[in-house]
Amino acid sequence: MSRSVVISSYIYQHGNEPVRQSHQAKIMHEQSLHLLWEAGLRPGMSVLDFGCGTANLDFSIASMLGPGGKVLGVDCNPGLISLNRKRKQTVEDGNLFFRIGRAENYTDIFQYDITFARFLVAHTAMPLKLVRNMQGLTRNYGYIALEDVDISTMRAVPHNPELEVLKTLIKALVHYYGGDATIGSQLGPLLHASGLRRVRAFSHQPAGAAGPIKQVPLFVLESIQLTLLQLGLATPEQLLRLSEGLKKLAEDNHTVFYFPRIYQVIGYNNHTLKLNLPKLSVALQPGM
Repeated sequence: MSRSVVISSYIYQHGNEPVRQSHQAKIMHEQSLHLLWEAGLRPGMSVLDFGCGTANLDFSIASMLGPGGKVLGVDCNPGLISLNRKRKQTVEDGNLFFRIGRAENYTDIFQYDITFARFLVAHTAMPLKLVRNMQGLTRNYGYIALEDVDISTMRAVPHNPELEVLKTLIKALVHYYGGDATIGSQLGPLLHASGLRRVRAFSHQPAGAAGPIKQVPLFVLESIQLTLLQLGLATPEQLLRLSEGLKKLAEDNHTVFYFPRIYQVIGYNNHTLKLNLPKLSVALQPGM
């Protein structure tokens, strides 16, 4: 079912990861749905979501597609997949399924109308291989949709030094595992390099002085701090000071937090081969 491929580790593995992802999903929900509508999302279609996380988006998509549609959420975190399956038992979405797997080497006998990945490309060591695998899982004339960020655009106004430290640590950790936390602006060229057509790009940057968005930096730190310690990228004392500073940021309604700029792209998947047939050297005769 799988083939050998070099893959990087997803850095957000600790802390209360479901809560972090739920906060993030609230921020992204409407814009992600808009991207999928741009990719032609309609009732009866099939959607493959790589890196589905807590699957809030997948549950919404499944209800929109109706019984004739299909949504498959794939994630490398077994704990999240288990939670999603339990949640599925409480709703009547018979068209929604979940599997454990990695996008880089995932295989399926089924091809989908739309193949989607949010905040995943930054964490792979071989983004072009990832997109080409997605192409193989997308039907002819279907769409591939990607969303990712450029972490360097994350900021606070007024300036917050702890947020700058967090940004540096995220970049270093993603880079350690072979990824690129600033890849967002390169998603369009990535789809072009994969041979996709009709590539369209969108961009937005959520911001807020209060609410779930202000909690994101603290949840991010909680998810990565154990790994930072294990790799020697930070000391316990440094992480404690960083946590205290980010708590103050979350509570300060006079400071606006700007989520990293989000880049969205869609590309048209056309497998049609153009055959260069030789010209006939003789004219067809009547009756042939």
